[in-house]
Amino acid sequence: MAREDRLAGLVMAVVLAIGLVGAVVNWLIAHGWVMGVVALLAGAAAGAWLH
Repeated sequence: MAREDRLAGLVMAVVLAIGLVGAVVNWLIAHGWVMGVVALLAGAAAGAWLH
């Protein structure tokens, strides 16, 4: 019985994780400027680090 409970918990965790990733990706697509800001900050940080 414990094995089935563990498997059910694992399946629920995987489904929840996939749903969360989908929600975050959907939000990022709807707010594209956030990805632009992150890209600019990453580029500036990389430039400063390499300099």
